[in-house]
Amino acid sequence: LKHAVAIQAQALTCRFRLVPFHGVLIAACVMEEQLRIQRQQLVDLERSKTLQQQQQEGRWQHDQMLWLFKKPGPLLRSHSSLRIARQHFRLSNKVTLEKAEGAEAAIGPMIAAGSSVRFRLNILDCDEGELSLKVSVREICDTWYSTGGGICLWSPRMLRIREDPDIHSEAARSEARSRLAPVARSLQQGDVADVHIDLTSCRLRSSQEEVDLVPAEGAMGDSVAVVEIGVLSDARFVTILFEELVD
Repeated sequence: LKHAVAIQAQALTCRFRLVPFHGVLIAACVMEEQLRIQRQQLVDLERSKTLQQQQQEGRWQHDQMLWLFKKPGPLLRSHSSLRIARQHFRLSNKVTLEKAEGAEAAIGPMIAAGSSVRFRLNILDCDEGELSLKVSVREICDTWYSTGGGICLWSPRMLRIREDPDIHSEAARSEARSRLAPVARSLQQGDVADVHIDLTSCRLRSSQEEVDLVPAEGAMGDSVAVVEIGVLSDARFVTILFEELVD
């Protein structure tokens, strides 16, 4: 545009006058008013571009809180596939997951390699029975299905020891608990669970449970969080509100 303005300025009909230059009189184009107008146009254009950029950044920050409700599959094979899907399909921070063959999952926004993110699962509504909710991280690549890792929020994974001193002494209960790896607690309607994903350390954590993430090669690249109902869930549907947590 600056080049076009320069060409346009040269093409303007203008007055000439003779001015001294190293003792020689030369013709100088007098375009003070026209050049002032052109400079103002350039300033206005830069301001407009800056405003558009700020608006786009604002939309991107808002988009970070929205989730895509689709089957992972081909969407996670490339950045372009994921970007096109997020542009063409409805995004929301509230998703209803169902237990069915080929059921769709909630796919979060891209998490850049080397970064971390925290978000909260708010269980707004849930079917009767024990809910099994699977939270996983998948790297965006051809072999997305073999990358990352996950945590299953399901009550049968938790060991409950009857607190009856006549049956199990406190020492026996403490010893049993010390030998078990901590697991994330199950969820019911009205419950919340915080999830922390760190691609630098390749770790996924929820509640007391923490698991390693397996990269396609080297370190974890750009990834997404995927939330879906577990295969062994008694509850057949759940409505989740996703909330981004900022440090």
